Amino acid sequence: MAAVEIMVNRVHLWETFEPKSPAEHVAFVSLAERIGAMWKAKLGGSFPGEEFEVTTADDPIGYGPTITFSHVGAS
Repeated sequence: MAAVEIMVNRVHLWETFEPKSPAEHVAFVSLAERIGAMWKAKLGGSFPGEEFEVTTADDPIGYGPTITFSHVGAS
């Protein structure tokens, strides 16, 4: 089930924003990390007693900065 959630609960920032410089790419990586932290906080607040894995990754060739989350189980 986690593999399905990771595919569905995923945001590629380059689908919304297109970096026009290396500095913008660095900024988008930072933005992805901040979004991931916000998702983690929101999921924890909305689903107390449940544990979620929130990850961020950067693929400069493919999809760029990406944020995903999946339900791990009860904490």
